[in-house]
Parts: sequence; C-alpha cells; structure tokens
Amino acid sequence: MNTDVKIQIEVMESLRNIPSIRSNEIGISVLNGVVSVYGTVDSYPMKILIENKIKKHIHVVGIVEKLEVKISDQYKKTDEEISQLLILVFEMHADAPDERVNMIIEKGWVTLEGFVDYDNQRKKLTRLVEGIDGVNGVTNNMKLANKSLIGYFDNSPVLA
Repeated sequence: MNTDVKIQIEVMESLRNIPSIRSNEIGISVLNGVVSVYGTVDSYPMKILIENKIKKHIHVVGIVEKLEVKISDQYKKTDEEISQLLILVFEMHADAPDERVNMIIEKGWVTLEGFVDYDNQRKKLTRLVEGIDGVNGVTNNMKLANKSLIGYFDNSPVLA
C-alpha cells in the first residue's frame, strides 16, 4: 500500500474518533503527503480540531484546508453580539491588554489588531476568540509592543 493511501486511511480513522464530526460532510485526499481536507463543519473550533488532528500524523507534510464553517442557527450570532462576548472574555482575562486591542468583526470573522507585550499573549487572544460561539474565523494582526522581546518568550507571563 502506498504512503498516500496509508495517510488517507489513518487520517480518516482519527477523524472518525471525534464524535461531533459527521464523516459524510468531510472529505480527505492525499497527494505526495499533502492532505487536502474539504467539506463543512459547524464551528470554528471544530475546524481547528480537524487541522490539529491531521498535523499529528507523522507522514503529513502539508495541509490544503478547504473546510467551510456553517454555523447552525442555534449558535449564530450577529457581529454585534460577538463583539460584546469578546469584550466580556477579554475582561475576564486580566492579563489581556484590552486597551491596546482593537477588533474588527465582519460576518463572524474576527480580526485582532493592536499591541501585546509577549508572543504568548497574541496566541492566547487567538485561542480565546476561536472559542466564541458564532465566530467563523480569526486573523491575528497583533504586534509585539517591544521588538527586543522577539525570541525571548520563555519567561513571559502566561494569560490565565
């Protein structure tokens, strides 16, 4: 059995182990170790989960991601509702530099702009936004406020 077929079988098996994935709505193809995944999912966190599951396979050299997020009506939120949820989430995380974070929300897609002190803050903000119901995607354009800290994140504080 060639490696691409093995990868396809392994990836499909790993995705079947996620109960909330409807396998009839997800397709997988593999060419030279690059996995193409396509179909629809009902949340942005599910899209990220699928990507992360695929990345864990040892012979996967790349992913072509063509998943469309179609949020079910019960979880759909207006851009205004998403913005208010984000404000609450940022307030709950004391380390989030909310006064230096701007958000742009369009059709459920959130773009973060502004400045943070540490790279792990950038990553944490992305994860916080990804977990909000109704969010279709995130673009993190946050920049480090102190360029001299680039590459020096081992001792930086972690957002709780």
